[in-house]
Amino acid sequence: MKIIFLQILTSCFVSFSLGQIVRSPLSNHYTGAVTYSKKFADAFSFSGNQAALGNLKNIDAGLYGEKRFGLKALSNYHGVIGIPLKNAGVGANMYYSGDADFNETQAGLAYGILLASNISIGTQVNFNQIRISGYGAASTVNFELGALFALSNKVTMGLHVYNPVGGKFGKTNTEKFASIYKAGVGYDASENFFVSAEIAKEENLPVNINAVMQYNFNKHFLARGGVSSAIANYFLGVGILWGSMRLDVISSYHQQLGFSPSLMMVFNFSETAEK
Repeated sequence: MKIIFLQILTSCFVSFSLGQIVRSPLSNHYTGAVTYSKKFADAFSFSGNQAALGNLKNIDAGLYGEKRFGLKALSNYHGVIGIPLKNAGVGANMYYSGDADFNETQAGLAYGILLASNISIGTQVNFNQIRISGYGAASTVNFELGALFALSNKVTMGLHVYNPVGGKFGKTNTEKFASIYKAGVGYDASENFFVSAEIAKEENLPVNINAVMQYNFNKHFLARGGVSSAIANYFLGVGILWGSMRLDVISSYHQQLGFSPSLMMVFNFSETAEK
């Protein structure tokens, strides 16, 4: 009973803080950290801004799993795949959180296109569902939009809006997704170092600042860390790269609720992937 109560409480907390019905991983900003980077972009880049699909060069895929606060019943799973087209790309996003008694899912289809050498835009449509054992399920559809601007070879700026309209749950449509607006910038300082900052504003909530940095020690080892100010959440991960695959071991920390361990795998199906 305590676990179910904590699930519902956490669901409400993260829904209000991130503007999504699924309980996005606490280190969600870890997976989307390289959205504003040209050099370090990976399979999860478009999950932060769908415009990143416009710059996709190879088929990329990723899997992420998190055991929130060390509790199995609060686990989160995230899978992505991106497929390049001519000056464009399509992607699929899938989130799942919870267990058999209480769970939330979100499935999204995304498309991004390169309008010019330095401008790309993208959009994603999401199907969302909440299911509670003994009470049935409720579902709804919403969408999001994004744009990326390459201000130089090293600096990329982006804008993103989640759920500008619609997205209501329940028979009376009284439960609505919050709208959230983001603006961010990334700086590829060198071949090994990247830093980004993002400002997010959700309706009825204070401004949130997310900051991330990544350093590649060599072609086989990297470290990435950051902070999200609104919920005082810190995260740190190390990645090991070999061939077309990368494995990241990550931990995020919440001052009141403790640690959330997670793993992430990224696959780049490039024919020229380094061995």
